[in-house]
Amino acid sequence: MIRAIRACKTAAEERAVVRKECAAIRASVSENDHDYRHRNLAKLMFIHMLGYPTHFGQMECLKLIAAAGFPEKRIGYLGLMLLLDERQEVLMLVTNSLKQYPILTEMARDLAPEVERLMQFRDPNIRKKAALCSIRIIRKVPDLAENFMHPATNLLKEKHHGVLITGVQLCTEICKVSVEALEHFRKKCTEVLVKVLKDVVNSPYAPEYDIAGITDPFLHIRLLRLLRVLGQGDADASDCMNDILAQVCCFYAFSFIHTLFYYLRYSILMSAKYLGLILGMLKGEEERKKRREDKMLTLDPYPVPSMKLRSAILAFLKLNLWKENRGKWLSMTN
Repeated sequence: MIRAIRACKTAAEERAVVRKECAAIRASVSENDHDYRHRNLAKLMFIHMLGYPTHFGQMECLKLIAAAGFPEKRIGYLGLMLLLDERQEVLMLVTNSLKQYPILTEMARDLAPEVERLMQFRDPNIRKKAALCSIRIIRKVPDLAENFMHPATNLLKEKHHGVLITGVQLCTEICKVSVEALEHFRKKCTEVLVKVLKDVVNSPYAPEYDIAGITDPFLHIRLLRLLRVLGQGDADASDCMNDILAQVCCFYAFSFIHTLFYYLRYSILMSAKYLGLILGMLKGEEERKKRREDKMLTLDPYPVPSMKLRSAILAFLKLNLWKENRGKWLSMTN
């Protein structure tokens, strides 16, 4: 079919070929042909990408999704993504098939060693996807959390931000379900996380990560959440991250845009000592800002207005000058 369509010289010839193929697919659908159902759906996907209507093949997607074989399911899900959207009522029938194939406990146990191996793969995208998959496995089978403890520790040393943020998220998930893993990360990873956060805060401008003047704020949030989990109830870990928390608070002070950062920083450590430290730093920053403003006014009591203000003043003066001398200028022209 593809060869015949590409050999067409005009749009009319292409429409004729597509019409003929659609008629053959309709006949096969009416005959309920199981052997060629996945091939017919693959043809419909190609026809759909050419811009022709393929609504009559929507039920074929559901039948292939409900099939037992992997090739049929694969084509069925591909057709589901292409041929259907959220406005189709047929889409509600897919939920029953999806509920029959959630990630099972046995499947998670079988896949865990393979996912652990992929977390050491050369391609960073594969490592990132493997980390995300391991998070789903841990949520389904918490007993497997300790198996991912050491691979997750290695992900914290990554330079690729995509892998690093998934590694931090994986460590947070492991700490929620395993007390032993929580103690392991407190002893082995607190200093590493502090160094990573310090590098991110002090990093130079990077256009691929910069959002509103902040280098990768999503990584900031994940790191702060993990530090909150590690520091809560542990004095040594809290002391280790004390300096970087103070630096982060001063770095993002006096900016209403970063309210989320304030929430995260205050929720990291809920002891009175560190809350007082943060409030003291904010008060000190307020005083420094006031002194800086007073110094600027002392150095330049009559500051030069900005270009926008200059333009507004000139426009106002020109308008008043025209109003005052309009009669005189008009009489001179006459």
